[in-house]
Amino acid sequence: MAFPFGDGKKIVIVKNYNIVSDKKPLKDYAEKPAVSTVLVFAHQAKVSDLGKEPFKTLIKKNYLFEARELKSDELISWFIKESRDRNLKVSQDNAHALMEITGEDKSLLQMQLEKFSEFIGGAGEITFEIIQSLSSSTKEFNIFDLLNAMGAGDKSKALEIGYNLLDNGKDVVFIIMMLTKFITTIAQIPELDTKFSNDDLAAKACKVSRYYYKNCKKAKYLGNEKKFHKAAKALFTADLSVKTTSADPKVILTILISEMLA
Repeated sequence: MAFPFGDGKKIVIVKNYNIVSDKKPLKDYAEKPAVSTVLVFAHQAKVSDLGKEPFKTLIKKNYLFEARELKSDELISWFIKESRDRNLKVSQDNAHALMEITGEDKSLLQMQLEKFSEFIGGAGEITFEIIQSLSSSTKEFNIFDLLNAMGAGDKSKALEIGYNLLDNGKDVVFIIMMLTKFITTIAQIPELDTKFSNDDLAAKACKVSRYYYKNCKKAKYLGNEKKFHKAAKALFTADLSVKTTSADPKVILTILISEMLA
């Protein structure tokens, strides 16, 4: 209730409100908050019952806000809206392709958008060619390059690209995740080809961009059942090594690529 120093407002942030046992004081305060104070409570957990106090009063006063982490389709919609606000046009498919290159990290996507805006220089369209060019300009390779090398069965090139990705800040967990997605998509192609008349519909069913789906169709080296089983086993072993050992990421990636392309 103290007055702010040197300004009209002060801000107080309370972290981990979910571990506070006595929550009644917040209900009383929310009924008549101090006009000179901005009070923020960070509740880092799911609220089990919004009908209980102080949440009931917070909802009534319009003080409750859910700060969810955007994922998948929500993140794509956010990127398209942000692009539109900058007078930039981007298709849903191209936004999806960017997310596959960059990952589901809002801050990284924001950085990419700044880069696209500066490159285009005002109103314009963010094409797939621009995405490929600018998203890989800060590093020698991107994740698509690794997937292409794996699909071609080029072990030495795959190792070169994999090491480069690690050296440029990509986490081995992200690489394992993308390789898993790659193998899973390839495994679905025979069935999807019989169900859908074109690649766009098949890609939509897989929840990937059409560029990604077409790249998967080119991965002839990995396209048989025996290699699927080998790849799945190698990915499981790599994931287990990351979670249960302190092995060097390059060692884990070397074994993974070697076993997948043995």
